[in-house]
Parts: sequence; structure tokens; C-alpha cells
Amino acid sequence: MTLAVVFSGQGMQSASMLRWLPDDVLSSQWRTNDAQSPTLFSNAVAQPLLVRVGLQAWNLLKPHCPQPLAYAGYSVGELSAFAAAGSLTEADALRLAPQRAALMDAAGQKYPGGLLAISHYSATLLADLQTRYAVELSIRTGVDTALLGVPRSQLASLAAELQSRGMTARPLAVSVASHTTMMEPARAAFEQVLTTVDFQAPHTALFCNADGATVRTPERARWALAHQLSHTVQWLDCMQGLYERGVRCLLEIGPCKGLSTMWQQNFEGVHARSVDEFSQQSAIIDWVHRHAE
Repeated sequence: MTLAVVFSGQGMQSASMLRWLPDDVLSSQWRTNDAQSPTLFSNAVAQPLLVRVGLQAWNLLKPHCPQPLAYAGYSVGELSAFAAAGSLTEADALRLAPQRAALMDAAGQKYPGGLLAISHYSATLLADLQTRYAVELSIRTGVDTALLGVPRSQLASLAAELQSRGMTARPLAVSVASHTTMMEPARAAFEQVLTTVDFQAPHTALFCNADGATVRTPERARWALAHQLSHTVQWLDCMQGLYERGVRCLLEIGPCKGLSTMWQQNFEGVHARSVDEFSQQSAIIDWVHRHAE
């Protein structure tokens, strides 16, 4: 089997996504809100909903799919991935999601910031920006694509400068500069919260955002979930690690197709799809069996 399952930590931009899920899985708030409603982008709503929907979607699919080679999660999607891999219980993942969101919001009030998606960047460009802006690398999404964490006061001017250079520079509809040092208060507080959680060694290979390596012990699991709040998410390294393990079929669990698109852009010979691309559960299962065996 060559299947990996990755859990999204983004994609609350549409109330019409994941239409194959039963109505009782999705909250009425998501079903009825306007696609551009600020409520859908708030951490307090988005993070717990992404974790809950991710876990319930995988619970519906798992009995009909081959055993994955590995799991990974993107940003808050790590809570779902750690639960799927047996490192923590689903109940703990669901309990931790709103606490994580609240701590990040509190840090964001102290250090207002946002995220900027950029492409065609280089280490030289990043170093130049860091001398003139309070820019930090938030998420490495590809060889020359990334998300930058920026103080809110500098977000518009930085986007305008990069766009004037002919680069893609798109501010995201988020309220905090996640995975940067602006989230250090959240990391320290979440680390304390995690001491109350009974972690286990994962039963399946589990890659973490903190450094793109695998989690093997409860101690490392606890460290990884806290560390990623205020440090760069090494998603490119996660993808590389999954590929080197032999993953050739990747199923993204979540209300978007951002992670599967990243795979298609960075790796050849990998079949990558999101559950959000399908209208029927049976079609997802058929696709997995065609490409993962």
C-alpha cells in the first residue's frame, strides 16, 4: 500500500464544500454562512470545525480504505493527524482545538499580524525583506512558495512591493501571524495545556510540522504540537519525508484542495486528491483503491 492521509488546516472559505458528508457532520453555521463571512475565518470557529470535520470525514472513509503508510497534518490539522495515528484521543484533539485557537487569538491581540502567500521567492529575497520588514517565514509550502508572517501594519505595503516586482503576493483571510515568534505567548501557554494530555506513541508513521521528521514518542508529540505555533511549519520537508517513505497516493482530508495541489506542484508520480473534489463517498473510496494498491 502506498497511501498517506493528510489533514488540512485551512479552507473555510466556502459553505458548499464537502457536499458528500452527511448533514449532521457539518455545523449549520458552516452550511448557512455566506462564503465570505468573517465568522468562517475566525480561529474560534475555523480551528475546532476543521478538526471535528476532518476526524469525522476520515472515520467515515477509514473502514473502506487500505491502512495508510503515514499521516500528517497541516497547521491545526496536526491535531486530527495525531488522533488518527493514535498519539492522542479524538476527544483530546477536539478539546485542544478551541484552546489552541483562543491562545493564538490572545497572542494576536498582543502582536497583531497576518499571513502573505508568495511565490517565486528565494533565500536572498527573504533575507532582504527581513532587513526592511519584520517578516518571518511562517510555512514552507514548496521550493519557491511560502507563507510569510507579517505585522498587520506592514502587510499592505509588503504585498504592494512584491506585486510591483511581478511576484504573487496574496494576503490571507486570517487574523494572526501563525507559526512566527508573534505566537510565542500562545506556544508557551499551549505547552502547559499539553502537559494535561495523555500522549501515546503513534501506531503509524506520523510526520510533524516542527521539523518534517516523524514522531515516535509521547514526549516528542507534545513538543511538536507546541513548537509549531511559534516556529516555521516545515511542510515541504513533511512532503519530502512522505515521498521518501514510499507514498504514491495522497488523500487530503478537509474542505479544500490546497495540500493535494502542493503535492502535484512539487512531486511527480504521486496521485494526490482532496476529498473535497468528490461529490460521493463511494467515488473517494474507488479512487483510493485504484491508486494506493
